[in-house]
Amino acid sequence: MASVFLSYDHEDAARAAPIAAALEAQGHSVWWDRHIHGGAEYNSAIETAVDSSNAVVVLWSSNSIRSAWVRDEAAEGRDAGKLVPVLIDAVKPPMGFRQYQTIDLAGWKGGKRIPRLPELLHAIDTVAQRAQTGSTAAPAPVPERPPPPRPRPLAIPPPGEHRVSRRLLVGGGAAAAAAALAGGGIYWSTRDRVDPRFQALMDKGDDAVRNQTADQATVRLLEQAVAMQPGNPKAWGLLALVKSLLVHDAGPKNAPRIVEQAEQTARRALSLDPKEPNALLSM
Repeated sequence: MASVFLSYDHEDAARAAPIAAALEAQGHSVWWDRHIHGGAEYNSAIETAVDSSNAVVVLWSSNSIRSAWVRDEAAEGRDAGKLVPVLIDAVKPPMGFRQYQTIDLAGWKGGKRIPRLPELLHAIDTVAQRAQTGSTAAPAPVPERPPPPRPRPLAIPPPGEHRVSRRLLVGGGAAAAAAALAGGGIYWSTRDRVDPRFQALMDKGDDAVRNQTADQATVRLLEQAVAMQPGNPKAWGLLALVKSLLVHDAGPKNAPRIVEQAEQTARRALSLDPKEPNALLSM
């Protein structure tokens, strides 16, 4: 997993936070909190964080394009070959950064559903790998679409058939993802010794999160997975995340009930594993 420096203007903290949470949910370490104040100390901390990072993610907005701090941080990332530019407003990046293809999140107002999250994760993986190997090659272009999901040869069993145990994924280790968040980027780790029927259910839920198609049918699939493996924190965590995503589409009458259900499910996951990333993201 990568060490990520997240550069943003303090006025955009509400949108930086879910991005940081999504990256951390996939196993990346993120330096983004601005609690340091005062000239030399601030400069030293920034330089140390940028130098030690594998990727510098810059959130370009109407605020940050005017920020000398953000431009300096972006320049450090650019010169080190670690720059991952992201547009969160429909703005033109400052001169010196316009030749880089950016991941366009303009129009996104914040929240868990982060559009094009898989592309951001892919870009971070690309520059992090280059930084770790010491390559000086030019940055690879950001793909316009995330890579298609791997074929799933396993069939989903009919509802009610074989309910016994449960095991879900994430965190980002194996495939770098992610999710997130609300929107995509959830990936699997360990697959050996997993019931193929359970695995198929979890893969379906995973795909729904990454492709932003999660709905009540996804909830029912994951409830089957939880019933099959009730001691698996990852299954509970993914179920909690899907429920929390559905809050955005619920009306004011149903939203409080869904929030309560998502929280209860997340707490169940965290009681089994206090570090379960999907449950933490849901909370």
